Amino acid sequence: MKNWSYKINEGEHAGKTLWSGRYTCIAAFVFLLRDNEWFVLTNKRGPGTPDFQGLWNCVCGFLEADESAQQGCSREVFEETGVKISPEKFLPVFVQTEPANCNNANVTIRHIAILFDQVDDWRPKPHTGGEEEEVDEVYWMPLGKVQGYEWAFGHNNTIAELFSKFLVPLMGSSMTEGVHYILGNRKWLEANPQIMNAIRMVSDKSNGLY
Repeated sequence: MKNWSYKINEGEHAGKTLWSGRYTCIAAFVFLLRDNEWFVLTNKRGPGTPDFQGLWNCVCGFLEADESAQQGCSREVFEETGVKISPEKFLPVFVQTEPANCNNANVTIRHIAILFDQVDDWRPKPHTGGEEEEVDEVYWMPLGKVQGYEWAFGHNNTIAELFSKFLVPLMGSSMTEGVHYILGNRKWLEANPQIMNAIRMVSDKSNGLY
């Protein structure tokens, strides 16, 4: 943890506690295709979280002072779930700049990681860092069960939106806006060759649009 808190002693905000560096939030939506079924990496918020205790979310947290957004995603995923995913697996897909929608941050950067049987240990693990009692449970949740749980931050809707925009086209037969966005991120594709192969298969089905 490389952010720290301080209390305001005077002025209109006297008595409030602020966190140095806690202005940019990162959210990591990790999808895994395993045995022809899609899963998303989730955790249940523990009693040590400041809000929404007992609800589910995908991994999220604050960017630290000396890391890129992708490095922050990798760190937060490991801290909260014990799953190791290298930074180059994360692709930024949306930036929220309205503080009212960022839960105590000014900016939220959403990322996706798309894995194809690339998890060394399938079993969920207790979190390995971060805030005390931050995570109550870790779960590779089947996408078909997402709407049956209570969620913080509307992450259930975000999961559905990201899956529809970025993953369904990879398994389908059309080149959509989401696939074209992925194609524009060559460096990320180079680090994720299985996704490039999936896009080529989509292209073949759609008469060579790639």
